[in-house]
Order: sequence, then C-alpha cells, then structure tokens
Amino acid sequence: MGQNADGRLEVFARGSDHALWHMWQTAPGSGWSGWASLGGWIDAPVVSRNADGRLEVFVIGSDHALWHMWQTAPNSGWSGWASLGGWIDELTVGQNADGRMEVFARGSDHALWHMWQTAPSNGWSGWASLGGGIDLPRVSRNADGRLEVFVIGTGALWHMWQTAPNSGWSGWASLGGWIDELTIGQNADGRMEVFARGSDHALWHMWQTAPSNGWSGWASLGGWIDRLAVGQNAPVGASAAPPAMPGPAMSDASAGAMPTAGMLVAGSAVSAPSGGTMPAPAMAALPSGEEGAMPLPATEQVVTAMPAPQTPD
Repeated sequence: MGQNADGRLEVFARGSDHALWHMWQTAPGSGWSGWASLGGWIDAPVVSRNADGRLEVFVIGSDHALWHMWQTAPNSGWSGWASLGGWIDELTVGQNADGRMEVFARGSDHALWHMWQTAPSNGWSGWASLGGGIDLPRVSRNADGRLEVFVIGTGALWHMWQTAPNSGWSGWASLGGWIDELTIGQNADGRMEVFARGSDHALWHMWQTAPSNGWSGWASLGGWIDRLAVGQNAPVGASAAPPAMPGPAMSDASAGAMPTAGMLVAGSAVSAPSGGTMPAPAMAALPSGEEGAMPLPATEQVVTAMPAPQTPD
C-alpha cells in the first residue's frame, strides 16, 4: 500500500491472472474505487514514493528481473512497465535522506544486491553486490537519515547500515537469535524496532536503545504466530489492553532468552552463528563475469519487454 501526494491511499496486489491490480481512495480518508489492472506478470509488488510525490511500484517479473512502473505526475496515471534487469527473488525498497530511492534484493547467488536512483525522482544506477548469504531483506531508516538493512542469515538476524546518510555501507554484523520471519517498525522517538517469529513460533522483538544507536537483546511477546506486520498509531492516548493471545500446547519457550538451538529445519540442526562475519551458504558460489554486474542463471536471458509465461500444452 502507498500514499499519494494528496493523502489518498492506494492498494496494489497481484491478481489471479498474475497481473498487477490497484484500487485507490476517491478522496483522502474517504471511499474506494473499483479494481483496475496495470498489466504485466508479476510477483512481490512493493510501492514507494519519489521525492516529487509520484508513486513507483517495483515487482519481480516472470523472467526474475526487477521491473517498475511509476506515476507520470503526482496523484495521476501510470507509465508502462520497464525492466531494471538482474535476477532476483526477493526485494525491498528504502528512501535515502536526500530523497533517492534504493532497491535491495536477493540475487541468484543469495547475496544482497542493491541499486539506487542517481538523483531524487530520476534514473537508476546498475546493480552492485553487498555480499552475504541472505533471506528476507528488509530496510528502514535511522533517525539520523542512514538506511539500515536487516536480513535472515543462517537463522539469525543480521544487519548492515550506511556509515553516513546517502553514503557507503558497513560490513555485516549479527544480532543473534533464530528467526524465520521479520518486519521493522519505527518508534515515535525515531528508534527502530525489529519484530520476528522465533523458533518457538512466538513473537520476539528487539529495539534500538537510543535513536540511531545500538540494540537491546531479544525479548518475547508470546503467542503463536504465522505472518506479521507492524504499524504506528496516531498519538491520541492509550487504548484498552488487548486480550491475551493463546499459544498452542507445544509452545514451551522460556521467557527472556530467545531459543537458538535444537530446532530442526529441513532435517538439519540449526544453531546461531557466532558474531563477526556473516556466513554464506555452501552452495552460494560467486558468479563469473564482470565485477558489479548482477549474475543471471545460465538458463536466463536479458529481455526488453515484460514476458508472460508460456501456457502449458
């Protein structure tokens, strides 16, 4: 979901035909249009807003490249589809302190790759690798304007951050735990907070101890969860306490310490990695080719028009 420059919300979704569909509020805080198709054959749509107010949608095409389309003017109609290349299977989008959008994605080598606008509301760089062996990339922005990326690496939470706003990147560092889902929120005072599903299927969280600063340890919020999302309330005072979420009988995690060992994933025991250097999975061999070029699997070809999948005979 995105928000137009005039305040109207707009929802984007993949339809049963695998095209991108959208609907929008007819006025800020008001009712909704019907569904309309924007075409293509897409997966994992993500929406962001340019510095000039125009929404831009990023998707994975049927060729696994990054595709995008954008409003031709704020609160207005849409361009056609255009490819930004690469071969990706997960993506997220952040916005730099100077307004430039930056896309982060997992490449065919399971590393984190990124590309960025060369100027606010303008064209794009090529792909560049940030390394690692990652899953579920998420991005948020510190109170001081520095982007920070969070990923799952061999079960634990890992992160890297810009060393200054609109600038280069740190190395990888581990925040520990054992998680398989995550999302990021931001408190009213600017501190980021990570929410994740632990190996006991409970909701766990950790938070910055000060804006743009270090991190707490993990703490459990209980329950037994599947998907998760986070939002920010309007500052209108406290609400009534919600009812307690029941956990299933087999949920036996102890409070205070996130379990990290003894869990089985695909038949293999998993433990939290030690800090320092992010491990890459054994199968993630570095691709051959020019440095800085995102690798394509041997079976893939670069295309110039968004392809639709072939209908099976």
